[in-house]
Amino acid sequence: MSVITPSCGHCAVPGGRNPLGTAFYGTSIISFNELEQFPNYTAINDYAFQDSSLQEITLPAYITRIGYRAFRGTQLVNIVIPSLVTTIGSDAFWADSTSSATLETFVLLPTTPPTLGNTQVFRSQNRVKFYVPDESLEAYKTATYWANQASKIYPMSELPS
Repeated sequence: MSVITPSCGHCAVPGGRNPLGTAFYGTSIISFNELEQFPNYTAINDYAFQDSSLQEITLPAYITRIGYRAFRGTQLVNIVIPSLVTTIGSDAFWADSTSSATLETFVLLPTTPPTLGNTQVFRSQNRVKFYVPDESLEAYKTATYWANQASKIYPMSELPS
């Protein structure tokens, strides 16, 4: 099977390994909305965009997992988590300090709260507001590790348009 990767054009990926790996770790990438071109890419790898300049990304509907430190230290302001995501790894959206925290709007489409890797997934992200399906509001507010964010969790019906 061949897949297109940003670093090598057409590359064979033996055993179906994730073609992007940590290709954007520490880079100056600002926007990445091309994940749709990787239909077998169902997870955002550990460290995938850590410490990059990433400000915008569109996650395809088929993403199921966000890895350890995948978006740590990025400049993301808004993100939509697809409905199939079941796991968000430890430190995935960690900001190094409150002054470097950029997340404001975090939309979660899963009706069942994704499992969080630890309490540090959103460390220092003090401005973030989480919007979840209305029928899942209480489930999110009481789920393991999500309960730490309960005061920042709102029903999707309150998401500003």
